[in-house]
Formats: sequence, C-alpha cells, structure tokens
Amino acid sequence: MTKKRKPTHPGEVLREDVIKPLGLSVTEAAKLLGITRKTLSTLLNCRASL
Repeated sequence: MTKKRKPTHPGEVLREDVIKPLGLSVTEAAKLLGITRKTLSTLLNCRASL
C-alpha cells in the first residue's frame, strides 16, 4: 500500500528553487516580479494560490 503525499505548494517551489538560490529578499523579488511585497509573502508562506 502506498501513501499519497500532499502536492508541493507553488510558493514553496518559488522560495526554495528561485528566491533563496538567487539570494533575493522578498522585497527585491516582489519588485522584480512587479507585485507587492505582501502578495509575494502570502504566496511564499502558502497562504495564497496561483
């Protein structure tokens, strides 16, 4: 019997695979993406969906 794992949230992927390796702060990344810091923070903390 195999257990299904919960899908990885897109915010986790963005944070771990893009923002951290580039050494960006949430504020810097939000500016580059053209969104508010609050919007990006909400996504990265898995409280919003894409």
